[in-house]
Amino acid sequence: MNFSELQSFVYELGAQVSPSAFHGFVSGRVTCDPLSIDRLQEVSKKWLALSQDWTSEHEDQFTRFILSVLKNIEDPDFIFIPILPEEGIPLSERLNALGEWCGNYVSGFAEGLRKDFRLTDDASEALEDLSSIAKISLEFDENGERDYVELIEYIRVAVQLIYADLNSTTKRLH
Repeated sequence: MNFSELQSFVYELGAQVSPSAFHGFVSGRVTCDPLSIDRLQEVSKKWLALSQDWTSEHEDQFTRFILSVLKNIEDPDFIFIPILPEEGIPLSERLNALGEWCGNYVSGFAEGLRKDFRLTDDASEALEDLSSIAKISLEFDENGERDYVELIEYIRVAVQLIYADLNSTTKRLH
């Protein structure tokens, strides 16, 4: 799913968040705690202020979206990538979306913390970095585009590192 497709989906669901925030929250939520699809839908509806007028088609679409996010995070070939605005959008808007994505990833992650929560030092540092990226400045220099691409690559690796750290011995949602 690309940004435009997710934007249409988020609008159709009546979400009160941006597509990047939506994807970030769901990504963070599925990273940290095994939940049933039904429970994840319930948590997401509440937290993301989604419309209560869901049809069975909305539920099916959301289920497919959640499973797609999880499949991408779990993939051993590291295919996960945050869903952000496409390249033609001004860099300041993409940076804003990147910050929203990271902030909502951390929020989704925090929403699912368990009592037995433990991260390695590397994964803990990665989570702290994502929290810092959420506060990203919208000012940039001539290297802004390159820096943006490097941030996305770092985020991809950080999310998969955190996931692998917490879920090295279990399969979830399947």
